[in-house]
Amino acid sequence: MRRIETTFASQWLERVMDAVRTLRVPHQMSASEVRFADRDTAHQEVYRGSTYMIPWQIRTRLEVFVGDKEASDVLDAILGAFDEDPRIDGVVVVSGIEEAIRIRTGQRGDYAL
Repeated sequence: MRRIETTFASQWLERVMDAVRTLRVPHQMSASEVRFADRDTAHQEVYRGSTYMIPWQIRTRLEVFVGDKEASDVLDAILGAFDEDPRIDGVVVVSGIEEAIRIRTGQRGDYAL
């Protein structure tokens, strides 16, 4: 199994989730709002005449868990959802999952998805 994780601007969430769902492959998805920083995100803002640095941006992190066979298709779908806007910058991380167990049924491995 594989875990595909990416962090992006929140307005892209529905588009990316729909791209994964249209594949109709067994998967588990979770999304959360995170604070994101890299060498380019810090910027200055002015509030009531005071200037201050904002080191973070609020972004969405999407984690998708899929079987090994479907991982490349899901990865292509996620990357394809971002093709429309060349300004989007980010990283997609793919890592291996040793074991997954569905709590309610006790199913293991790809069957847990």
